Amino acid sequence: MKLTQWTIIFLTVLISIHVHGQDTISVFFDFGQSKIQDSALEKLNDIPSSYDLSDLDSVDFIGMTDSVGNFKANIKLSEKRARNVSRHCERLFPSSIPTKITALGESKIDGKDKNRRVDIVLYFNPPQLEDVEQIIATQKKEICYNIDYKLLHRCHLR
Repeated sequence: MKLTQWTIIFLTVLISIHVHGQDTISVFFDFGQSKIQDSALEKLNDIPSSYDLSDLDSVDFIGMTDSVGNFKANIKLSEKRARNVSRHCERLFPSSIPTKITALGESKIDGKDKNRRVDIVLYFNPPQLEDVEQIIATQKKEICYNIDYKLLHRCHLR
């Protein structure tokens, strides 16, 4: 089979299982704090220029804390962090995009400073059939054959 046929089969399977793309952005916090740091604000404000938000399907804000403190306080702090990040991002994302806030409390990644964070999970819509057809048409135009006559001359197949 030719490359384009395999590409068509692959993209058809990809669309048929309705795959959503996703990306995760992590915002880190100081110990016991829910205020967004200035460096994190810059990261958040760059989201619209870094992603095509027109393809955005939904957004999850997942708040986490380190293992210091009791369980209830950690859940409360992780929810507060997630809400603060969500509030800041409201103006960045289209208003029609559904958002979900989850407070996990303590998370289990190595290093307590990495646990004090909010993960923003961006879910993107799957590619539309028209987009796939456009990609295939572009690939057909880009297929090029270059014949090296010097090598062909040395070939024993005629």
